[in-house]
Amino acid sequence: MSIANVHAAERLPRSELAVEGRRRHAAHLCGLAIVVLAVGAPLFYWGLFDRIVADHAAHVRFAQRGVAEGVWPAHFLLQALIYTLSGFQTGFVALAWTALALLSACVVAKAWLSYGLLVRYCPELPPTSAERSTWLSHATLLAVVTGELMLSGPIIRPWWTSRIYLGQVSPNIWHNPTSLVCWPLAILLFFAAVEFLRTRQARLLVAVSVLTAVSVLAKPNYFLAFAPVYGVLAWRRLGVSRVGLLAIAALAPAVLLLGWQWLASFGGPRVMRPGQHVAWMPLAAWRVYSNWITVSLLFSLAFPLSYLVIYRRSLRYREMLLFAWGVMLSALVWMAGFAEVHDADGVVDAEFNFSWGAHLSLFILFLVTAIDLFDQQAADPAVAEHASTGRISRALAQVPWWLLAAHAASGLVWITRQAIGRGLG
Repeated sequence: MSIANVHAAERLPRSELAVEGRRRHAAHLCGLAIVVLAVGAPLFYWGLFDRIVADHAAHVRFAQRGVAEGVWPAHFLLQALIYTLSGFQTGFVALAWTALALLSACVVAKAWLSYGLLVRYCPELPPTSAERSTWLSHATLLAVVTGELMLSGPIIRPWWTSRIYLGQVSPNIWHNPTSLVCWPLAILLFFAAVEFLRTRQARLLVAVSVLTAVSVLAKPNYFLAFAPVYGVLAWRRLGVSRVGLLAIAALAPAVLLLGWQWLASFGGPRVMRPGQHVAWMPLAAWRVYSNWITVSLLFSLAFPLSYLVIYRRSLRYREMLLFAWGVMLSALVWMAGFAEVHDADGVVDAEFNFSWGAHLSLFILFLVTAIDLFDQQAADPAVAEHASTGRISRALAQVPWWLLAAHAASGLVWITRQAIGRGLG
């Protein structure tokens, strides 16, 4: 923005500036919706009608089976929503089109929530200084980074370009509909918990309780990773007090639902996963897809890990980053430690269902990392010049941004490979 434009902006009434700001945010939200729908809607359509490898059609058939036989998945929120929103139709085509609309709405909600949280936690640069009056470009940059977050995948390993997703942890997944439904709930849950631990407001605790229960009905994996970390942080922050006990008790509905899901899946007369059991088998399921697990993690976590290493002494939202990293590590324990095993021969099931929590958690870690990086550099550009051992070069300060761009580029390659029928690779 030129100096003349800055002075013109300063002369505008504050109400007009607010209106202009809302218009820009609305334009950014529309742009993000167009981008994620351009990517997601075709993938969902092809997946629902069996044009590409995906889980979408199978979950529509789960809804049909639930209506016809009364046998619903243990995490049945997706199927219940599809059936209800379709007007209680039972035909596959009607349910599939409803699923397409629902999944599209979920990815738009994920993008809009991410942009809204970036706007909330990252301060707008004031348009009162010719040197720092980059409010417009700042807001646009928030939208661009949101787009990068929505497209990101594991960084492609140069020696294995055909294997991008399998064996890695991805901050975005397009082929699994229950994850897509769970993601907006997980984002809301994480930030409601962050704000509750900071403010202790009762309404936020109610939100945590409701969101944990609903997220378990959508997909229990995120709650499995979230609950122990939330419990430790609540005890650390609130202690053995009335509020602290209520903070833990808020998880009770989700825990009860989780217990029912366990029995429905692996025990009782009408189990949903017959002939299987869960076992503690460290790395057994992961090694089905990756022989270089450490390398897989480095190429999956490059953006948040590089930021943590370079800026670890100047973190802005330290508690929020600790929370996000804690949930991520908890999810990796579930992913690495447990496996579903066939009773008959002891073979590890290849569906790798304990990995879903890591994918869900990684997007939130990406988002929190972007928030901290934005806020740090916006508040004081000099902060970007400091690292863990003194001053760092401008090039090193930009490494996290370049790695985020690499994640987004790799994600686009992976999306393209899915779209042209190359599988999930």
